[in-house]
Amino acid sequence: MVFVRLGLGLFAGLALPFMVKDMVYMTIANSFLRPHLRYRIERERIHKDKAVSTSLLDSYIKDVFGSFLLFFVAIGPVVYECYFKKASAESES
Repeated sequence: MVFVRLGLGLFAGLALPFMVKDMVYMTIANSFLRPHLRYRIERERIHKDKAVSTSLLDSYIKDVFGSFLLFFVAIGPVVYECYFKKASAESES
């Protein structure tokens, strides 16, 4: 059962970006990639032999969860703009 869920999650994560429009894909990518890039930039500033501070890790975790919540706030209007508003605009023309 665990492998089925893992496989479905992996399949959805790989297949979904190829099935949506570009605007929705960019929203997905920006929401989930931003905290990882920010952490990588901060981590590169620190010397390799030094430990990462716990405040940096805490801010990274908060940023990941914040981006996850922000994704659900932002994806609704983007999907509406891409699929429903454009469809109604095309039918009016």
